[in-house]
Formats: sequence, structure tokens, C-alpha cells
Amino acid sequence: MSQENSSQKSVVDEVLDIFNNEWNRQVILYGPPGTSKTYSAVEIAAKFLAGKAGINTENWNHGRCKKYLAENNDRYKVVQFHPSYSYEDFVRGIKVEVENGKSIPSYKVEAKILEEFCKDMKGDDRKYKVLVIDEINRAPLASVLGELIYGLEYRGEAIYTPYALQDENQAPIPLVIPENLYIIGTMNTADRSIGSMDYAVRRRFAFVEVPSCADAIAGSWGEAATFGMRVEEFYTNLMKKAFATDLMTDGDEEVANDIKIGHTYFLGNDQIKDENDAKEYFTYRVKYQILPIYKEYVKDGLVKESGLGAFKRVLNDFKDVIEIEKVLPKTVEETMT
Repeated sequence: MSQENSSQKSVVDEVLDIFNNEWNRQVILYGPPGTSKTYSAVEIAAKFLAGKAGINTENWNHGRCKKYLAENNDRYKVVQFHPSYSYEDFVRGIKVEVENGKSIPSYKVEAKILEEFCKDMKGDDRKYKVLVIDEINRAPLASVLGELIYGLEYRGEAIYTPYALQDENQAPIPLVIPENLYIIGTMNTADRSIGSMDYAVRRRFAFVEVPSCADAIAGSWGEAATFGMRVEEFYTNLMKKAFATDLMTDGDEEVANDIKIGHTYFLGNDQIKDENDAKEYFTYRVKYQILPIYKEYVKDGLVKESGLGAFKRVLNDFKDVIEIEKVLPKTVEETMT
């Protein structure tokens, strides 16, 4: 089922405006889990690159965007950051080589993901590329970017790095970030284990919020449209009652907004033929995806223990769309009272 909604379209248009007006060449899409951040990044990349090629994308859906990127994969790349990601993975690093018959290794500086992706852009003002960095805040960003913090702002200028590549004359090859490289990062605001982003890094990016959109839920349930309306009501009630400010450990409304579960966890799928299928599938989503996330919030100290009781009360109000006995076996139900 499509995740497309007015909020997501607005985010895509917003970033396209930023890119096309050259207000910034790097943006971060941020929001709670399940709000279509990566989904939106795909549409932004496709429509931006196609637009630069003179193609009208006004009526493109998500499938058409993915097809375009697959056909032009030399101009689009996705990387996912994680806590052990490093400068040596992303920019430049050293490769250890051992030649046959020799016991002493040699050390060679190599261009890594970013520089490799940009290498054919030098001197070509007509070539545009988009790099998507998924989960950008999960890595130690200031450390991973290194001199790129300067290079992202001062495009086209030579940057000399600790790892020096050399040309055939042994002269150092500077790192240059092309004018036409555009970067889209995605950032999960519920990931509270990651420290605040370095201010120097933050200043280089435009931050675009990707909110959840309840309006997208009902229509995603296809033939079970009435069922979908009840799921949308369930979502609205759950966000209001289980994520109430007074249930947050710090009583902080901003924390509540950062961790609210996004609408994509509540969408139907193409295999649903009737309301029985719908109820079985939604029970699966609640039991194995939605409730475990909420329990993790309680475990991490973001939500008070009493939040589980509020969650249970919402479940009990929607027994027509959830097989409550599967979601809450007796022993579990007692712990959520």
C-alpha cells in the first residue's frame, strides 16, 4: 500500500525548494520512527535528479521514483551510518596489502565511499548526484565527517586530509566536494542514546521535520476501508493517551513528540482481502512491532511504567480490530494493569 500523504508530499516539495533554490545542498529529515523519512528521501532524490535532466515529475508516484533511481544508480547512492562507522569508512582510509612471497605488508591510502562516489564529477557542471545517509545521527558525526565539515560549506575548494592520496608524480591529491553533490540525511528523534549533534555539523545542514500523518492510515487498508478508519481512530487514541505528557518520565512534551510512533506502523498491505485478514494482520503489527517499541520506551526510562496501563486501556477499546487475547496473554496483561 502507498505511504503517500499530504504531509509527505509537503516534505518532498519543501526539500526540492531548498535544493533548487540552492539555499543548501545538504538536508536532514528528522522525526520519530515510522514517519516515512527514508521513503521521502527516495522521492526527493528521484524528482531532483530527474528535474535537473529536464524531466517533468509532477505525476510521479513512489514506484516511478524508485524505477528512475534504479535506472540512474550511478547518480544515487544510499549508505547507512551506525555507531562504529568512521572517517576511514566514509572519506579516506588505509588499505593493508601483502604481496605474494613477501612477509612485510604495504600500506596504501584509498578513497572511500564519498570520494569514490564523487570522482567522476570533477569539472562536469552538468552532472548532479544525490547521496542519502540513512540514520545519520547514529554515527559520531563530527568524527566521521572530519574536514568535510569545512568542505560541505565551501564546495569546490581543496581540502588536504591526514590521509594523502598521490598522483603519478607523487603530488598530494586534495579532497574536493563538488558543487553538484546533494546530501539527504535521515534522523530518528527517538534514538535518545545518541548524543546531541555537534553544532558545527548542525550549521551545515537544513533540518526538515517529517511528521506522522494519521490521514494516510485509513486509505491504506484497501478493501477493508471501514476497518482502516477504526485503525486510524486507534492510532489517534494511542498517541493521545499513551503518549500524554504526564506519562513521560520528565513530563516533557518535546520528548513525547520525539518518540511518538509514526503512521507507517499502522498501514495495511496489498495482501488484505477482507476484515478477517485485516484483523489478523493488524494484531501482528500491534503484538510484534508497536507494543514492543512502547515497552522499550518504558525500559529506557522515557515513559513511566503507568504508560503500559494506558496502552492496555486503548487496546481494550478497540477489540473489534485487534485480537486482544493474542496481544495480551493473561500473564502479560497482569503486568500492564
